Amino acid sequence: AMLRERVAAHADWFPGRGAKVCSERSIIAADGSEHRPDRVVFTPEGVIIIDFKFGRELKSHLAQLRRYASLYSGLGFPVKAGVVWYVLEDKCVAI
Repeated sequence: AMLRERVAAHADWFPGRGAKVCSERSIIAADGSEHRPDRVVFTPEGVIIIDFKFGRELKSHLAQLRRYASLYSGLGFPVKAGVVWYVLEDKCVAI
């Protein structure tokens, strides 16, 4: 029940049917490296990139999220938001 409440608090990250959402879809960078954000929601204003974490907060998580944002931007998708969501703490850190 607690997880359901936390998800409901971030309804724009979990849109209903008809919305374009990619979960764990790989992006290949120019150098051939593979990157896989947990969730990308496509909106008319741009993409919302969400990375779920279940451990402690690390600076590398934001660096990883910035890389995802850079890749999507490079593909022509404006980035509306990028968030690392520490699910167990229900803490969101935006870039």
